[in-house]
Amino acid sequence: RLREEEESLTPPGAFIPVLEHYNLMPALDRWVVRQVLDLYAKRRAHAKDWAFPLCSVNLSAATLGDAEFPGWVRQELLSRNIPADSLGFEIDLADAERAMGGARLLVKTLRELGCPIALAGFGSSPVSFDALKQLPVQYIKIEGNLVVNIIRDPVALAMVGAINRVSHTIGVKTIAEFAESQEIVDRLNQIGVDYAQGFLFSRPQPLENLI
Repeated sequence: RLREEEESLTPPGAFIPVLEHYNLMPALDRWVVRQVLDLYAKRRAHAKDWAFPLCSVNLSAATLGDAEFPGWVRQELLSRNIPADSLGFEIDLADAERAMGGARLLVKTLRELGCPIALAGFGSSPVSFDALKQLPVQYIKIEGNLVVNIIRDPVALAMVGAINRVSHTIGVKTIAEFAESQEIVDRLNQIGVDYAQGFLFSRPQPLENLI
């Protein structure tokens, strides 16, 4: 969210297109990473035995082509002595497919650092698992618009089940988006999906309230 005058908050859909137009998304991605790591360092300074949670940062399509990004992440982690497995990254399947060369190098290098990687957007279009052959991610995220329909739409249920089975076969864990009711979560448990995120668990909040 972008805080404006009188404490009003502008949603990402209102300002991110402007940043994309002016090629400012890589700078925003780096700013977000710094905010997370600075907060980690602050928490640890107040409690030396503080346990680092895993925080996952969405990366823009532009950052997939930034060859310097992994090295920059490494330096930011080292400068604060923060474990790499506490900082994850999420990339969109459609973005990765459009820039597979850059995405493949980025994922490989970040994984070598120890950062967990999630590939989002499975189920938003005809599902292709070709990307998983090239991107060594640890998680895939099942599209929320598919997940919310698994109770009343047998096709959606079958698709989520198929995505989950194939992912587990190749050793990738699954995360279902838009888990908005206990009924949906119960059905996800029946299917065997590993994790769920959604309003049932938490509404969007400032990072400081969550860590």
